[in-house]
Amino acid sequence: METAWAGTTKHPLKTRDLHWRTGGLTLPFNKFIADKTDRELLNVANNSDEAKSVRIWAALGLTFKRRQKAGNLTAISCLQVGRTKVLHLPGEMFIEYQLAAKKMRPGKNILVASYGNYETGYVGTKKSYAQGGYETSVASQVGPGSEDIIMNAMRKLLR
Repeated sequence: METAWAGTTKHPLKTRDLHWRTGGLTLPFNKFIADKTDRELLNVANNSDEAKSVRIWAALGLTFKRRQKAGNLTAISCLQVGRTKVLHLPGEMFIEYQLAAKKMRPGKNILVASYGNYETGYVGTKKSYAQGGYETSVASQVGPGSEDIIMNAMRKLLR
């Protein structure tokens, strides 16, 4: 830590060096949520014969679905502090999103912070949804179309 701090280049900041850009996303639901009505999701959440994890995900899915139906968007934002941009993404993002952000602004200081909120659960890539697995088939509230929507929003925020 001492070596890193000693090697840090410091730059004075002025008000004009601070920028905050925000956006909102409407993301597609995963198959479990999309294929069920609100009533069906509520029944799963209240069914004591279901596994606790299934009940929890049904309740989370119902909440996410109701919030989107009410017009609430999933937040995404970018804070610029001088020469550094901090991209704030929803959910538990796959590493591919951070790598893509770095490629969108090569040579720039780009930091990526996930868990802006957790209503989405894991957010995989198109490829990862096709491959299956726990993250995209069980612990994700969103579907494969999410990648394009998020990448487009990232491009806009990182300009």
